[in-house]
Amino acid sequence: MIGLVIVSHSARLAEGVCELASQVAQGGVRLAPAGGTGDAASPIGTNAFLVAEAIRSLAEAEAVLVLMDLGSALLAAETNPRRRPAAATVVWIMMIAGFAVTATAAGRLLDPYSPARLVAVCSGVSLIALAVAAAVACAFST
Repeated sequence: MIGLVIVSHSARLAEGVCELASQVAQGGVRLAPAGGTGDAASPIGTNAFLVAEAIRSLAEAEAVLVLMDLGSALLAAETNPRRRPAAATVVWIMMIAGFAVTATAAGRLLDPYSPARLVAVCSGVSLIALAVAAAVACAFST
């Protein structure tokens, strides 16, 4: 079985995405959230130790994929300042939907697991994600 680590700047978002993806995937993948800093005084951000801990928690998985929300920050930075709130909203929605779809696809497409199958599925998903991100970036940059 595949494991997915969901990394977000928000612990609550990472946990919520795991909850949603778990329900959608119906047990086809194991999920672990790695969100926030772990510091109650400054909770928003990422913490490499939390990510490493989440990866270790999936040690029994045949492979672990780490999905991050970094793309939203990059897209927002490249967007016309007047359009940034709309662009960030679209990307966050896409990220959450993408996690749910990836959890479902990973559960179905990677069973039975093999390293070659993992590379093929990750390549396909990456190309699709790149095409969608480029289309959204073009739409919001004008």
